[in-house]
Amino acid sequence: MNDRDDERRRLVISMTATIIAFLVQLGVNFLLTPYIIATLGAEAYGFIPLVNNLIGYAGILTSALNAMAGRFIGVAYNRGDIAKANEYFSSVMIADMALAIAFAVPYALIVMFPQTVMNIPSNLVEDVRLTFLFCAIGMEFALVTSVYGGVYYISDRLDRNAVRNIEGNVLRVGVLLVLFCLWKPMLCFVAASMLALNLYQCVANVYYTRRLTPQLAVRRSSFRMRAVRELVSSGVWNSVDSASYTLLIALDIFLANRFLGALVAGQYSIAKTMPQFMTNVASMLSSVFAPRVLRLYAQDRRDDMACSLDRAIRFMGLTLSLPCGFLIVYGTDFFRLWAPGEDAGWLQSMGVVSLLAMLLGSCGRPISNVYTAMNKVKVPSLMFLTCGVLNIVLVIPMLMWTDWGIWSIIIVAAVLDTAKNMVALPLYASWCMEIPAKHVFSAEVRGLATLPIMLAVTVLCRAFIPARSWAMLVATALGCAVVASVPCAFAVLRREERARIWKLACGFVTPRHDVDEWGGRR
Repeated sequence: MNDRDDERRRLVISMTATIIAFLVQLGVNFLLTPYIIATLGAEAYGFIPLVNNLIGYAGILTSALNAMAGRFIGVAYNRGDIAKANEYFSSVMIADMALAIAFAVPYALIVMFPQTVMNIPSNLVEDVRLTFLFCAIGMEFALVTSVYGGVYYISDRLDRNAVRNIEGNVLRVGVLLVLFCLWKPMLCFVAASMLALNLYQCVANVYYTRRLTPQLAVRRSSFRMRAVRELVSSGVWNSVDSASYTLLIALDIFLANRFLGALVAGQYSIAKTMPQFMTNVASMLSSVFAPRVLRLYAQDRRDDMACSLDRAIRFMGLTLSLPCGFLIVYGTDFFRLWAPGEDAGWLQSMGVVSLLAMLLGSCGRPISNVYTAMNKVKVPSLMFLTCGVLNIVLVIPMLMWTDWGIWSIIIVAAVLDTAKNMVALPLYASWCMEIPAKHVFSAEVRGLATLPIMLAVTVLCRAFIPARSWAMLVATALGCAVVASVPCAFAVLRREERARIWKLACGFVTPRHDVDEWGGRR
């Protein structure tokens, strides 16, 4: 087996394992969320993403150090410079410990006075206090051991990461069910189950680091302030990126809570569930391509890097458009089954706009792998920051002085995010890679060509087959995807890619010696 075949094999294994892990996580969230909503109510449920977002705001500072750690450690490790890799590894670990101590102070203050930060009904104050405490503890452990989480990226063993995620989510379900069965259901039990998941992942990351990259170890003698400054000087733009994400995306539930109340924020949190799931799909798929892009850049294989980006963008569009097209048409049926006590039409109307913005923005998500590998994160971060500032400048006055309500939050963010991801970032990526911009835009257009095809198939299907049960909804989704997949394959895939898939398909149903190089019988 040559090197290129080995790369493809590892990519397929990593992608398959990662997808399985994500499906397990999706299944867990899919089954638990309606149970939590039915048990605690929409108003209480909204505090789960709100608290997670507040805890996540610490990433604005930590990303300056940690965002590029995997890149620097990975480049040094893959070039055989183990001493240099250990300098980065040890320096990040020790610096993260200092950050964790610093964050403990504001976290403690919020735990003592949560109602000064959030709009909390009086009957939920203690529950939200404990929820924040458990989430903060999980964040502290994750921060201290974050450098170990890069092992899967460095060693190109994302399949191990997938196994860790599957095991962690099984543990999370077990802890949550035990707590809900033994005591009166509380919001903090959800946070406690997430804490168990975080602690397990921290332990697993340390274990796999010692197993997959035994040359990497934290040593006080390897700490170099120079390495910290180098990482921060490069990662500061990722910190700007985190701040921009907060301003443009992650602040929405907080703004809804403060300006529109806990109930509206809770309903919006439910409506965002599927767009958030799809965003996680995009992040997961994009991460699968990241190690290959880094390796190609380190080996100075720029043409292969451009081809890999083209395939990744088209694959992303194809993968995301099928479920998004179905949810746009069948969304009301989905929410009626998934959150039976809520207004399905209202949830669907909020969810559709967020879903479309997510799709348009996530199609080009693999482009971020290029910026990270080439250490060209400054300009994308400034673009993101501009959109984030514009979002706040526009949304807060609209919330105060208009009757747009939640729509001011949804629409402004959707327009700005789409403009950034569909236009600005592809233009800069083409400039960095020295390829024509039309190549990147062509990949996006071909990837998104799946959406109108899936919409047409789904609209026609719903005219005759409404979904009144989960079995019917799932069967309809699978049927629409199968019917749409044939024209989508011609719209998205290139001829040689279709030929390769046909060859693989024929290889499954015929002996290898009976199939020629084009997939036909001899």
